[in-house]
Amino acid sequence: MLEWNDSESHANTLAIEEALTNKIRHAYRNRLDGRIRFQFRTEPDALVFHLTDQGEPPDPARIHARRDSLQAGGFGTHIMKDVMDKVVYRTTQEGNEVILTKYLPNNRNAPDGTL
Repeated sequence: MLEWNDSESHANTLAIEEALTNKIRHAYRNRLDGRIRFQFRTEPDALVFHLTDQGEPPDPARIHARRDSLQAGGFGTHIMKDVMDKVVYRTTQEGNEVILTKYLPNNRNAPDGTL
């Protein structure tokens, strides 16, 4: 059994939803024909969520919006970074990948503040 409370579980779900939304919105520009591969795996000390698309690659300069911006949107990447223990973006032959890692509660092996 996982030991996250309701608030932590909701935050984890929100971070994953934000990753998915960003792929739809930015990689595919809201097109309906885009495909996203979603993989989930458990490791002894973590949950790992892996999302891959074949849309437009992310612009590294735009991945993290300014927190003090008054513009709507752009905070999804901050939510993912704040909630997850590790967020990795990369472009490979498979496509554009975002890998979200959440260490399990009470995990003594989790590095502090790893992103």
